[in-house]
This record gives sequence, C-alpha cells and structure tokens, in this order.
Amino acid sequence: MDAKEICRMVTIRDALKLAGARLRSSKRADCPLCKGTSKGTIAFTERLWHCHRCAAGGDVFSLVQAVNNCGFREALQFVANWAGVTITQANDEINRRLASQGRQRERTRRTAMKLAVAERTLRFRCRSQIHWIERIRLRVSERLCELHGGAPERFVHEVDALWAILESASRQSRRLQTTYALLAFGFQRERARFVLQPADRENLIDHALDQGFIGTDDGRMVEVTW
Repeated sequence: MDAKEICRMVTIRDALKLAGARLRSSKRADCPLCKGTSKGTIAFTERLWHCHRCAAGGDVFSLVQAVNNCGFREALQFVANWAGVTITQANDEINRRLASQGRQRERTRRTAMKLAVAERTLRFRCRSQIHWIERIRLRVSERLCELHGGAPERFVHEVDALWAILESASRQSRRLQTTYALLAFGFQRERARFVLQPADRENLIDHALDQGFIGTDDGRMVEVTW
C-alpha cells in the first residue's frame, strides 16, 4: 500500500482528534500548533486543513509532521499505524515527497530573506526621516525662542507659521516613530503585512496609536504613546 492510499484512510478530522485538538464543529478546530487564545482557528475538510492564526496547513501528513515535529518517513509510519496497515511504499515515492518539501523550505527561506531585507530598508528610511523631522523641530523651536525674546507682536505671522510647522512635524514624528516600532518589534505577521501590503500601512499605524502599544512575538508590549 502506497502513501496516497494510506493518506486516504485517515481523515483530517481523525488526525486532529488523535493529535489532541479540540473540534469546534464539523469544519472548525483549535490549532494544536500555535496554542493561542483564538478558538476554532483551523478550517478543515476531509483531506486538507489550514490554521488562520499561524498559517500552517496541508494534508494529513503535514499535520502529523507539524504536531510531532518529525519528517515525512515518521509521519507516514504514524498514519499507517493509525490506519492499521503495513507500508510497502517504494523509496522513490518517499524521495519525491522529501524533495518537494525541500524545495518548499528553500522557497520559504528565500522569501524570508527578501522580507528581512525589505524590513531593514524600511527601518533605515524611517529612521532617516525621523532624524530629519527632529532637526526641523529643533530649528523651529530655536526660532520661536528668538522671537519670544524680542518683540513677538512684530512677527505674529511668522510665529503662527512656525507653530503650524512645529505641530505638523510633531504629528509626522509620532507616526514615523510608531512605524519604526512596528517594523522593529511588532508581530512577524504584522511586519510582513506592513512590508508586502503598502495599502494597509496607515491602518496598522492608526491601530497601534489607538491601542497605545505594539505586541511582540515574545509576549511583550512596546508603548507607542509619544
């Protein structure tokens, strides 16, 4: 009996139950991998599954590999034992599956590298803009002090313009520092979304400012109230 036949003998629902996952309905279950507070994050059919929280998914072998942190050979043996059958799998079938997984890992590695480079580029650009804004704020503040020490009523229009510039610079600085915090400390999925989906960036910044903090992957909270 080959791997495809063995795979068809164990459904995703059965595999989730054997993995200790809590089933919420006929198509939803808690994820045994991310173990977050979210409930019913896994959507599954008879043959496929996907977690909307940690983005893991695949067939029954992928589920067994993820839960048991093992390779395809071990997962195949797990499923065969559950199905109560003997493996007569040819080596080329196993090697094909392993080669496919190797290519997927390489694609994932390359994507992660590109994402990391894009994040660093955005952080550098953001830091440069923050320094530029801070220089403007310093110069405007110094000029306001000069006018205040003289006869400010003679320069009322300049004072108003300077205060408007200072207010605008402060707003920009706040958003830029929030952007930097998102890229430096935010959840990995939010950093990826910020880099890959430019249309969502303003919403991510607004959300962080409304919350007053940015959550990190290690469970910390970075304050963003300036």
